[in-house]
Amino acid sequence: MPENGIKKMETKNRQFIKISGDENVVAVKTRLLVEISPEKVGGYFSYCPSLDLCSQGETVQEAKNNIKEAVELFMESCLERGTLHKTLARRGFLSGSRRRTKTPPKNVRTTPISVNCELRAA
Repeated sequence: MPENGIKKMETKNRQFIKISGDENVVAVKTRLLVEISPEKVGGYFSYCPSLDLCSQGETVQEAKNNIKEAVELFMESCLERGTLHKTLARRGFLSGSRRRTKTPPKNVRTTPISVNCELRAA
C-alpha cells in the first residue's frame, strides 16, 4: 500500500480519491468537481478547486480533457517526490479532515471528472 496505506479519501460533496498499489506502482481512481468557464478572448478555463489546479482548452471538452491530464501529472509529481499522502491530507482528502467549499460564480459550469491512471515511481 502506498504512503501510509491510503485506501480511500472522500469529501462531503462525493468527490473521492482512491489509491491502491505499492511504492513502485500506484493505481489512482478519482471523482473530482471541476469548474469550467468561458474565457473573455475565446476558449474555456477549467479549474479543480479541490487540488487547486487549472488548465484551458478551445472547447469545453478540450478544457475537461486538459484538466484531467493536469490531475494525472499532479498525482505523478507528488508520488515521485514522496508527498502524495501529505498533499492530499492538506487538501482535505483524509477521514475527519474538513474542506471549505465555495459556490462558483453563475457563469461557471461545474462538472464531475473521473481520472483513472497507473503511476510508476521514477
